[in-house]
Amino acid sequence: MEIFSIGVYGYTEAEFFDKIKQHNIDLFCDIRLRRAVRGSKYTFVNSTKLQDLLKQINVGYRHLKFLAPSKEIRNLQKEADLYTGINKRSRLELGSEFSKNYLLE
Repeated sequence: MEIFSIGVYGYTEAEFFDKIKQHNIDLFCDIRLRRAVRGSKYTFVNSTKLQDLLKQINVGYRHLKFLAPSKEIRNLQKEADLYTGINKRSRLELGSEFSKNYLLE
């Protein structure tokens, strides 16, 4: 079994689903606490639309809310973003404190 991780920011709808197809993903596990993204640019990953689009390309969908990072861990990333001056839509990777604490949690 191989596991791939993908974020939405920086991708168009076509690019996002091309990545999923390129890696032959057969099950999409959504680990977001809130399954909506603000702004018209990323409506394709709002839960209902995402599930419909995945179904069209024969990819299963599961919401695994229990894997979502806690509010405290998300706040660690917000602090790191403030420190670096990079907003979440421009960030290329998660901070080390976020990663470390997510794994511990």
